[in-house]
Amino acid sequence: MAPESAIPAHHPDTVADAAATPEREMPWKELGLKADEYESIRELLGRRPTNAELAMYSVMWSEHCSYKSSKIHLRQFGAKTTPEMREHLLVGSGGERRRRRHR
Repeated sequence: MAPESAIPAHHPDTVADAAATPEREMPWKELGLKADEYESIRELLGRRPTNAELAMYSVMWSEHCSYKSSKIHLRQFGAKTTPEMREHLLVGSGGERRRRRHR
């Protein structure tokens, strides 16, 4: 649940409102963000995020979209693959699909 001080559903949270109310508590924890991530969002925007912006950052920076815990392993995999190994990959780095031969 969102904190009691979060914006009421009947009041749209606009950019102007976000800039005018920097102290308003936002449900960043409930959306799976860490304190340092929430502070990064505030720094990027130069203000607190609106509800919609906070939700979008939460999704963009979630594990299934950003590979938070697996980035280090994926980098090692990319660095250690040989050209011969790459010939057998169906999907390369960046999600580029390779054509599969079915003959």
